[in-house]
Amino acid sequence: MADKIRHPDHKKLHLFKRPSSSYWWCGFRHKGKYPRTSTKHSDQAKAEAFANDWYMGKLLDIRDGTLPTPTKKVSKPTIKDASIIAVNDLRASAYDEENGHSKEYYRGVVMVMGKHISIIKPKDPDRVIPGKIY
Repeated sequence: MADKIRHPDHKKLHLFKRPSSSYWWCGFRHKGKYPRTSTKHSDQAKAEAFANDWYMGKLLDIRDGTLPTPTKKVSKPTIKDASIIAVNDLRASAYDEENGHSKEYYRGVVMVMGKHISIIKPKDPDRVIPGKIY
């Protein structure tokens, strides 16, 4: 008896035995996932009948949209992202003393954020052109 076979009626459905189990298991691939379950049967014919019913139910779930499918992981903003935005905003306004940004403030922000992210290159505040994004 084989340890892994295809279901006779469904090419995508697999039946297999795990080394630590006497029961047959069934499963299939769908959008990068492998839904599977135990048939709770040692007899291959009974396992095939169970697998057929289970698979047909999963196909209905897929059609109805209730079978979980993988979703793209949305990366959460990091401190690095926030630092880049803050430095770019600061550089855009340069060190406009009318808005409260002095040369020292600009220098301090770049120094602190430069410790956290490597893409910030400190600029000499005397050479910064107001309104220019670096």
